[in-house]
Parts: sequence; structure tokens; C-alpha cells
Amino acid sequence: MLNQYNVHSSLPEQRLFRAVITQALEDAHYNGTIMINMRNKETAINWFLDMGKDFKTACDYAGFDPHSIRDAFVKASDPIYKEFAKDVANGSTLTSKILGLANTK
Repeated sequence: MLNQYNVHSSLPEQRLFRAVITQALEDAHYNGTIMINMRNKETAINWFLDMGKDFKTACDYAGFDPHSIRDAFVKASDPIYKEFAKDVANGSTLTSKILGLANTK
């Protein structure tokens, strides 16, 4: 699914900013109790939801539409979308599902 959306770009700049987005997705879905990671989780969630200049720039450099990334993040984070949990249990990562839902430019 990732290859369909060209997530594995050959451009170093795109790979860098896709890694930034991937790390933010992982931070946002942290479920532990370590305080620093909990703060990172809150920061990451706000980064996606606020859609500030830094978020839009990262998405632009990564080759993603910021609105698609945000919408996919919200959809995948909503407990109603249980199919994501099933896919993750079957070996697909939540990050790959979110990036797969997002439109590339």
C-alpha cells in the first residue's frame, strides 16, 4: 500500500520530512506512562490538529497534502475506525495506514 502512494520517495528531502511525519504519528499514538513521551504525544497530537505553518511545511516537503494527512490522522485515531486496529494486528502499522490514506501531491 505504501508504494502505491510513493511513500518511499528517492528524494532525500522527501524521505527526511516523511520521517518527521512518521515520528510524529508514532509519538501521537504512544500509550505508555513515561512523562517525556506523554508530553511528546500531546505535542504531536496538537501538531496534527492545529495544522500550523511547521506542519504544512513538513507535509509540503514530504509531498503530502496537509489536509489529507490531518484527516487521515483524525480518522485513524478515532475509536470508531476499528478496522485500523485489525490491520495493525495483522502486521500493518498504523503509520502506514495513515500515510496510505493521505493523498500525495
